[in-house]
Amino acid sequence: MNRSDFSEDSSNNSSINNNDNKDIKSFQNISTPKKNSNNSQIDLIESDESDEENPIDYKPGGYHPVETGDTLNGARYLVLQKVGWGHFSTVWLCWDEQDNKCVVLKIQKSAINYTSSAKDEIKILEHIKNLDPHRSSHCVHLIDQFSHQGPHGTHVCMVFDALGYSLLTLMKFY
Repeated sequence: MNRSDFSEDSSNNSSINNNDNKDIKSFQNISTPKKNSNNSQIDLIESDESDEENPIDYKPGGYHPVETGDTLNGARYLVLQKVGWGHFSTVWLCWDEQDNKCVVLKIQKSAINYTSSAKDEIKILEHIKNLDPHRSSHCVHLIDQFSHQGPHGTHVCMVFDALGYSLLTLMKFY
């Protein structure tokens, strides 16, 4: 799989119809891009861009600027689309070129207090992973973590399996 396999058109590819039955099973398979019938492109999940982070937070100590098509960690992770954001970080759906699967990449703000919080989060996630090597507890597992130097500082990055919609997004459907 390569960059040309991904479609940037997400205008009509949501797998949930807001007027249909809103069963949890209807979003179970949206955590990864869908292959089109011609198997040449992958449709991406629709995103709600009405709730965006404040652009003034893209500054030293703040968010790292990311665009679709960017690569991180030695070109291992290809950015497909934004999944969400929070006060501490932005979250991106990415293609893992090494493991050939979709993952979610969380990029922490670069200020020292956010970096410290991210390092604490990594310790907790690694502890969970070590206690549950067979993933029987149904807890999210940290796949990878690395630092990324950007124009606004050094950002701690965490990589997770792509699981599906966020709780906030699910709440908007009901």
